[in-house]
Amino acid sequence: MASTLNENNLEKKFQSVTNTQDGIQSLSLWILHHKVHHKKIVEMWMKVLKKAKPSHRLTLLYLANDVVQNSRKKAGSHFGESFAEVLKEACVLLRDEKIQTSVKRVFKIWEERSVYDPDFIKELYDVLESSKESPPVSSKIIADFKPQKVADQIHMVDKIAKETLTKLTMLTNSKVDAASSEALRKLK
Repeated sequence: MASTLNENNLEKKFQSVTNTQDGIQSLSLWILHHKVHHKKIVEMWMKVLKKAKPSHRLTLLYLANDVVQNSRKKAGSHFGESFAEVLKEACVLLRDEKIQTSVKRVFKIWEERSVYDPDFIKELYDVLESSKESPPVSSKIIADFKPQKVADQIHMVDKIAKETLTKLTMLTNSKVDAASSEALRKLK
């Protein structure tokens, strides 16, 4: 069992998984091998799902289906529980008409195989079939939000504001003729 998880590598794996039996099963086996990181894996799955196009979102759902069903046989219920925590939010992203029939087929399989409780599956159907409007805030914006980047930009703006104030104070105190371009050139 692997003790570390490279998040960038995992994100790339999710982004590049193909909608083929081999592609899904290969990544599913890799994920099951890293079951100790189930929470982080599901968190990264959701992050990639938010950024993906509808057709790739369906591939990611197929992957989740494979992981959840195989984890019940091989690795316990960790993945089933972790995915259950994000599936309602994921359903909002799976509402595209082009993939909805396939999404419902996955839910039907979960129902037939008792992968999840029937009441929970009904809640998933309800979310999937509720208002077809997109979420009020773009999920891509939320997924791409980097608080540190915002903080760095605020610091940069603050630094520029202080430098501007210092230069304005110097200009005011220097008694330079602001109308004279020659005098302003000398200040540089």
